[in-house]
Amino acid sequence: MMLNTIKDSFAGHLTIFGIDCFFVFSNGYSLKIIPKAEDIELLNAKCKERGYKFDSLGWIHAVDDWGYDVTFLLSERQMPMCYHKNTLTLITDIILQTSNSKRFDGQYLYDYKDLKGFTAIDFTGNTVNAVFSPKAAIKKDDIADNRIEWLPTVKYAKSFPTELNGAECNLIFSVIVDRHDLSLNITDLGELHSVIRLEFDERQNLSMMKETGKKDRDQWIPWEVSYSLKETSRKNKKGDAITSHSNAMIAVVLPDENNSYTYYLESKSCCSGGCTTHHTDMLFTIIKKNKFNRTENASKRTCDNNDTIWTGTCSYIEAVKWSNFITDYQKYVDSAVDRQDHIDEYDICKEV
Repeated sequence: MMLNTIKDSFAGHLTIFGIDCFFVFSNGYSLKIIPKAEDIELLNAKCKERGYKFDSLGWIHAVDDWGYDVTFLLSERQMPMCYHKNTLTLITDIILQTSNSKRFDGQYLYDYKDLKGFTAIDFTGNTVNAVFSPKAAIKKDDIADNRIEWLPTVKYAKSFPTELNGAECNLIFSVIVDRHDLSLNITDLGELHSVIRLEFDERQNLSMMKETGKKDRDQWIPWEVSYSLKETSRKNKKGDAITSHSNAMIAVVLPDENNSYTYYLESKSCCSGGCTTHHTDMLFTIIKKNKFNRTENASKRTCDNNDTIWTGTCSYIEAVKWSNFITDYQKYVDSAVDRQDHIDEYDICKEV
């Protein structure tokens, strides 16, 4: 297969406020919406009705010039003066575009409904040829000529049943084979990319993907963390009382679009020993309070600029870069379990 990326710019048409308009998407975030000549006055009136405020518009579904579905999640807060000279310019947070091919009759090649829901989310990292051996994924028999055949993903993937926001799903650690040329005559193995997949048993609504501008109590991630940390009592099938204990937890930091982790983990050179700043202000409060919360056997030192530097294991929810996690995930899992075994050494926050 080949990884699909959204182009820097593309155009198409969409409907907003009940008006059919043209659009141009560019710069990775800017969505310009232009009405047809006969609809300019109508769009002017609609924008005036809103007081020229365009916050919280949510998802907008569109079709690009090639006839493929595309969906935009608009930012909760839009800039002032979005509407200028008959053009509405909005900032987008998420862009979804189908990679399904079409037949000559214009129908999609594979079974497909629309972009208003999904059954899986992939978080894809960098090339990891050094981490996953291609031999583990290649068929060893019936290889015709120079054709490369890959084993089914389940043969070399790690899968764990779980649930997210009450929806049952599987958490899968695996790789994606990115072959830039799909010809059977090429001998290039392509690149192996690390991937975490959340695969749901049932189709999910797009509203699950991002909830911006909401309080922690109104979002699902803080509640999932709280539920994982709380000790709850219940009865088993025999009627015996049992207690589920706080789970071990890890915070895996994914790279941004520039393959950088500095948005959260930023290396500093303020002292000879070196240190790393965790930008915890961007975290949900319950996660933030379980960072740097070790109260017993904690190790600290003073930086050259008199700041306090934590060393060693200092958080119940330790953060690890995705690139490090995939090289030896078992090490980080074992470390999380060790913190769980010594949970009394931490001041655990369990409430949202």
